[in-house]
Parts: sequence; structure tokens; C-alpha cells
Amino acid sequence: MCVKTYKYDKCVFTYMSWSEVYSFTKDGYANFYGEVQNANRGCMAVWQILEKKYLPSLPIPSYWGSIGGGNYYSRTYVVDNRGLMKQIWNLANEDRPLTEEERIVLITTFDKVLVKKEMLPSVIHAYENFNGDTNLKEVAEILKKALNDSEIIAIGFSISLTDGWTNWGNEENEEGDRPYNIFKQNDHWFLGEE
Repeated sequence: MCVKTYKYDKCVFTYMSWSEVYSFTKDGYANFYGEVQNANRGCMAVWQILEKKYLPSLPIPSYWGSIGGGNYYSRTYVVDNRGLMKQIWNLANEDRPLTEEERIVLITTFDKVLVKKEMLPSVIHAYENFNGDTNLKEVAEILKKALNDSEIIAIGFSISLTDGWTNWGNEENEEGDRPYNIFKQNDHWFLGEE
């Protein structure tokens, strides 16, 4: 992922430009598989679309109108907002009014989630039918290619503030990466097995 980090006092701001897809092959190792531009159209767009659809606006600050912010103030705009973001992430719970496709899309934005190959058709369908300005349809095209690749057993994503699956492992390869292995490590979970 193309990432730039800037420090300002105690806050760290990260700007990303790619949503990445990682394949996991029969040996269990993560491999970079593909990418689509504009990571802001990935998880951030999904969170904002679902937030606007299902949650009320936060109280709008007085300066918001003067900068052309409109009449909705998102939980994603607030610095140090983990508690507020949980309100969006909690929409994935079964008792919330999301459609099954929206729930799949939201869950695949979570850190450390993997998708087994047999679940790819459901994810592709959810991505293709999600309404809003996202890069999900482009990611779905990568997933279609993976669906037909006999070596792939699972897919992972790096569409949020993670380092990608090739940097989470324990053993360095020739390129200096440390690919994650789903058979040797357990810091992951699978969609549908939450």
C-alpha cells in the first residue's frame, strides 16, 4: 500500500492511495494479488455510506457550515474517534437493519478478516451491488480473477490502516517481506465464522 505518515503533536495522520488484495495459496502464505486506486473509496467510503444510511449525524460544529461541510457531520471526521467509529462497526451485528450484502461489505473492511474461496461469490455479489461511490466494483473484478485461480484458498484485504498481509508474518522471504501464514499464525479470522 502506498502510505505517507505525518506527525502533528500527538496525532498521526496517514494518507493512503491504494486498496490492496492479498491471496493466500495452498502453502498458507500471503501474496500481494492486486490493487485499486484511491483507498478512500474503500473502507472510509463504505463506513460513511452506511453511517449516513443508518445512524444520525453527530452534532454539527459551528465552523462546519462555513467550510461547506453540509448538514451531516460524520464519526469518521473526528480525531481520536475510536469510540465513535465503533458505532459504525457495530452495524455489522445481526440485530442491526443492514442487508446481508451490506453486512458482508462492512465486515470485509475490518482488520484481519479473511475470505475463504468458497465465500468469494457472496463477496463479489455484495461488492457489485453495494450502492455508493466506492472502489468495490473494481475490487470485485480482482476477486473474480482469484475465484478462477486454483492455487488460491483465501483472500485478505488491506483497505484500512493496516500494513498489509506481507508484513505480518514471522519469516522473511527473499524480498525482505514477512508474509503471514494462515496455517502457522492465528491473528486472523474468516468471514462467516465470526
